[in-house]
Amino acid sequence: MMREGKRLQAAIVTACILILSSVAVAQSADVLEDAQPGSLFERGERGWFWYEDPPVEEELEEVELSPPDPVPPPPPPPEMARTPSPPPLSAAWIRENISALKDKAIDNPTRENILAYLYVQKVAMDKAENFGRAYKTALTSDPILNEAGKLSSASFRGDRIKKADSIRKTIFDRLVDQMGLFFFYDKDCADCGVQSGILANLRRLYGVHVTAISLDGSIADASLFDDLLIDEGQAAQMGVKQAPAIVAAIPPDKYSILVQGGGMMRSELIELYLAAGHRAGLVTESEIDATRTVYRKNTLPLVDFDELNPDVFNDPRKTVEYLQTLYR
Repeated sequence: MMREGKRLQAAIVTACILILSSVAVAQSADVLEDAQPGSLFERGERGWFWYEDPPVEEELEEVELSPPDPVPPPPPPPEMARTPSPPPLSAAWIRENISALKDKAIDNPTRENILAYLYVQKVAMDKAENFGRAYKTALTSDPILNEAGKLSSASFRGDRIKKADSIRKTIFDRLVDQMGLFFFYDKDCADCGVQSGILANLRRLYGVHVTAISLDGSIADASLFDDLLIDEGQAAQMGVKQAPAIVAAIPPDKYSILVQGGGMMRSELIELYLAAGHRAGLVTESEIDATRTVYRKNTLPLVDFDELNPDVFNDPRKTVEYLQTLYR
């Protein structure tokens, strides 16, 4: 009985193995059938050797790339143009070398080094002396450049002063009937007292009509002026803001501030009074020049320098000719 039981058990195990093997073979066939189009019989032209190698991947052709062109190195910086050395013993050469010669003689005081420095120094001094002589000759021989004519020596200056005073008195005699002065003051003005005396002196010498106007209601010395007034808007009308102030007035409505906020000496005040008359067209330019003890001649006229031809100044002869024409 026991043997029959073992045989039965072995038969059952064998049957199970066979069943499982059948199932595995069936599943493998289904997989192969799904993987290949058609059945094995339908693909008989491929033969019984159903195994196929996988498709060979196409090899890419290797293209040899040429290396990039090398970047050229940056060009070397242009050489600075060398300034040519000045000629030996010229002023520029001496200016560049005399200090070095002196330093060399100090550091190494041999006879040769010291003599080299001294001789170059002598050349410089002789050239300067030659320049000074030629400078003086050119200056005194050219009437435009000679400043001596503007200011006479002491022996001639007295006569020039007398002549200028006489001309000035003649002009004042004409102007006093056409142009007077307003003097603005107040009691707190430090310079108003001195300025009052200067105006009184001008009034006595030349007969100029002077009217004093008080900015704060204070009263000045009536003997010093022709008229005394209290400011009733005259200061604002003439643009006066601070005392002392002196205004030249030409009736009926022309005004010119000569000075404001500070004192003025008599000589300066005379110049400003005549200048105001000149601006008003009452005095000519030649009359103004005749009243000066220093002649105002050969002065630079108004020139538009932007319109000058630069080529003229590249030639010394053309430069002199042009400037002489300009001053005449």
